[in-house]
Amino acid sequence: MMVQVLILLVGFFLLVKGADWFVEGAASIAKKLGIPQLVIGLTIVAMGTSLPEAAVSITAALDNNAGITIGNIVGSNILNILIILGITAVITNVSIQKSTFYYEIPFMLIITVILMIFGITGSKITFMEGVIFWILFLLYLGYLYVMSKKGTEQEEENVKDIPVWKCLLFMVLGGVMVVMGSDFAVSGATEIARLLNCTSDKSDNCECLNCRWIRENSHPAVLTISRIDNKPDDDDSKTVISIKQSQMIKEALVSASEFHRVFIFCDRDENGNIAGLNPLNFQAETANSLLKIIEEPQPGVTFIFLTRYVEDVLPTIISRSQCFFVPSFKEINYSYNCISDVFTDYFSHSRKDVFDLSQKLNDLTKEISIQEILDGIQNYILAVLKTNPNRTELIKHVEIVENAKRQAKLGIKSANIFDDLCLKLIN
Repeated sequence: MMVQVLILLVGFFLLVKGADWFVEGAASIAKKLGIPQLVIGLTIVAMGTSLPEAAVSITAALDNNAGITIGNIVGSNILNILIILGITAVITNVSIQKSTFYYEIPFMLIITVILMIFGITGSKITFMEGVIFWILFLLYLGYLYVMSKKGTEQEEENVKDIPVWKCLLFMVLGGVMVVMGSDFAVSGATEIARLLNCTSDKSDNCECLNCRWIRENSHPAVLTISRIDNKPDDDDSKTVISIKQSQMIKEALVSASEFHRVFIFCDRDENGNIAGLNPLNFQAETANSLLKIIEEPQPGVTFIFLTRYVEDVLPTIISRSQCFFVPSFKEINYSYNCISDVFTDYFSHSRKDVFDLSQKLNDLTKEISIQEILDGIQNYILAVLKTNPNRTELIKHVEIVENAKRQAKLGIKSANIFDDLCLKLIN
């Protein structure tokens, strides 16, 4: 633990000293180039004070440690107000200018509220939300510039007159120290977090559940299992969820956890997008090795199996699971022109219309394929469902059409498919 603390402290030192040198060199260079001190103060010097936080946050973000990024931003603001302002106020009274009271503090509160709103919506800060923050920052810079021109800002940074070679040296060394310091700080903080949460021997190579979570930068409660995701180091299988992965899950469940753990079994397509399980990527040997822990799951553990067709997952898994059909509104374009003259408003038909409707659908196969007809029927039902989400019975209808599409692939006669379909859809 002492080594990790030392690394963290070295990181902090490099960050702070590197930022000082970088700002000092850059400001002196700017002065020599004739850039007004006002501009230097509003840009290089002012923003340079936040360079350590920025470096740590960017490094953490690149390492997918979003928790450190958000914690750094929120935590630094809390400490600035409570510790720095608190110590200063204990030593001497701190005066607050009217402009600060009427403008800067309300602005700080507003952007804090905006951060809370962005965090609540989707539990993440997206690219567009980052752009909005940048726009607000530029507006704030504009405000500072106007206020300074009016003379309301009384502070102006004194910039030292340093030789050019020394300025360049300060900037290079300062930049290198900031980068190194941010890396040290993030790695040190991450390692300390791992040691504090370790449930085993706290060794460098510990394989307890918490240590693996932290090393993998994964969510502490959710683990995705596919032929690509979460492979043990010695697992060289490329096309299947392997026995070694199932063994890894069993070993992980030996350790207790304060979290409700979720294991999501799925596949990925060539673009890395989530895809469904099937007999090729989730074979019987692996599935059977998981039966015991699925049949008698530990408290606080949930297994989720994603598949396009229920029949593509081993029956022994299905028999121990609850099945839910979830239609995708993103992938379907809701085009149903091919059946619009025949099938629309099918739910208003009576039982005596079943075979008449079935015949009309079967007649369409003379012009277009049965697959196109079934796609059109399904798209129509989904379109109705989207505009009437309270009609939950339509979800079952989508599933019925999905089953009809599978029958069509098996070569069953279209007349039989449409008879069965209409009987199930029309009450």
